[in-house]
Amino acid sequence: MDQAFRSLAPQPAEELRPVVAAGPVRTTEVTISAERQTLSGTVRFPLTPGPHPGMVFVSGSGNGSREEFTPQAEFLARAGVATIAFDKRTIGYTFRERDFGLLADDALRWVRWLRDQPGVDKSRVGLWGVSEGGWVVPIAAAKSLDVGFAVLVSSPNVSPLRQVAWALNEQLLRLRAPRGARDQLTTAMGGGGVNIQR
Repeated sequence: MDQAFRSLAPQPAEELRPVVAAGPVRTTEVTISAERQTLSGTVRFPLTPGPHPGMVFVSGSGNGSREEFTPQAEFLARAGVATIAFDKRTIGYTFRERDFGLLADDALRWVRWLRDQPGVDKSRVGLWGVSEGGWVVPIAAAKSLDVGFAVLVSSPNVSPLRQVAWALNEQLLRLRAPRGARDQLTTAMGGGGVNIQR
């Protein structure tokens, strides 16, 4: 066994205790101004004594509805974390054109908004990014010290172009597209070598 693993301290006992998520919560709909459009989100504030940490959810690819985070946002809010889930922008984000810097700026607007709310611990406001959000959240964290922490879920570990080529290949496999068509499409997107035989 590697020496680094043998020297790790055990996980603190307080981190292993069950999380009680039963506190009262106030839910509010909020809009904020962003570049070229207004963003809408749902904020859940714990009504227990603060100051509370905060979490802003950043969606994956597609329309990015705030509803996808409802279970996580409600659980965390009942456990004492102020949460924001917001609808992804529709201007400046399409299937072919994606500006991750712009999406990161949107996430940072919500972080700043949450940090300004009474009862929120400014030093403990972070971002949760899922899938495509795994590219957006690190960009946001690199842009601003306002991001206290980052949580990445199902985060891609390849370039966006390669990820899209892989996803396209998977869809073509499900549709039983001929191999030549799959090769041409995925190679044209820069995803050479991603074809998987089944």
